Parts: sequence; structure tokens; C-alpha cells
Amino acid sequence: MPIPIGRRSYVRVIVQHRPTPPPDGDGGYTEDWTDGVPPDWYVAIDAPGAVATERVQGDTVVTQPTMSVTGPYRADIKTTSRLVTSDGRYLSIASVTPTDGRPFELVCACMELATP
Repeated sequence: MPIPIGRRSYVRVIVQHRPTPPPDGDGGYTEDWTDGVPPDWYVAIDAPGAVATERVQGDTVVTQPTMSVTGPYRADIKTTSRLVTSDGRYLSIASVTPTDGRPFELVCACMELATP
């Protein structure tokens, strides 16, 4: 069921996309990000830890806290995109799922990046 517009209208994020990285001349590459068109996306962000993914690594269960980001459908949002919050946090998109399989609303599982 779609979330009410009023619940997500207070959180503005900038959508950014990573084009094919150009080589930097030293054997690596330069990672540039470009803003989406339009760059603004008004969403609801569930607090860190509200959604957790667990995976087994060796004999240990590793929990990675994630955020659930829900907003109106946008065709340009992919797992290669990232979101930048108004307070400067960078969120990497791990998965993108349309609500009920229809193109009205997206739910993204995101992980906060320590460095951009």
C-alpha cells in the first residue's frame, strides 16, 4: 500500500547516477557522479536499523544495518544510483522494488556510505 504523501514530503534527497568511469591514466579510474533529472526526490526514510539484513560469513552472522527509502516511482533509480540526504549523508542503493509490482512507488534498501 502506498505511503501517504505527507509522510515523505519532509525528506528531500538528491538522486545521483554513476556514468561509465573514465580511466585516470594511472591504471585506475575516476569516479564522477551526475545528478538525476530531476535531482530532487521526496521520500520517507525509515531510521537506520529499522530494516536489517543478516548473512552468514564463515561461522559468524553479520548484520548490516540498512535504511528503507520509499518514494514516488522514478524509472531512473537503479542499484548503480546513490542518494544524498540534505544533511550530507550518502546512501548506496542495494535494491529497488516497486510496491505491489506496479510503477507507482519505489522501496529502496539502502546502506549509508562512510565516504562518498
